[in-house]
Amino acid sequence: MVKIYIQKSPLHVIIRSALEVYNNETIGCLYGNVKEKKSGKIYIIESAQPYQNAERKKTVTSVDDYPTEALQIGIEKLVGDYHSHTKYSNNNGLQIPLLRLSNEDIADILKIRKELNNLDYMCLLITINKTNRKWLLKQYLDEVYGTLKLNGSNYLIHIKSYYFIGKRKRIANLMIRKGLLKNIFE
Repeated sequence: MVKIYIQKSPLHVIIRSALEVYNNETIGCLYGNVKEKKSGKIYIIESAQPYQNAERKKTVTSVDDYPTEALQIGIEKLVGDYHSHTKYSNNNGLQIPLLRLSNEDIADILKIRKELNNLDYMCLLITINKTNRKWLLKQYLDEVYGTLKLNGSNYLIHIKSYYFIGKRKRIANLMIRKGLLKNIFE
């Protein structure tokens, strides 16, 4: 079983970077450490860095200078990335964000893993949508979602976690302390 622990600071960075470019996608790197336990791998996300120079569009974000060798900040190493999905229209005309990795996302992640020679690579996917809900907070094994009020609007924020074995994606357990979640989403 793979677990992903996110500390307070990177969680704030991830949510803030997605809100700052709301209606466009965001992308960034995740730094931390990977530990092997008898029960499986544990990713500890200690910092997040959004790409300020990414070319952002509604349904795609591209980065020309993604690190092609494993960067290390202090004792933290590059362990994955995060990006957001924005609203799109489904068959019923509803505007909802896609809460799964697209085929393009998977191809990009596999390419990055190959360039970095990094078998320990994970991904967080975040979606944001305006909502009428006043307050909500839910946490499941592989995802967290809640409402956040900002500048008079309520946003439904959804975070899902993935890791990769070979060329196949798997869902990882996303571990965020309940107190930390309440602090952010209240």
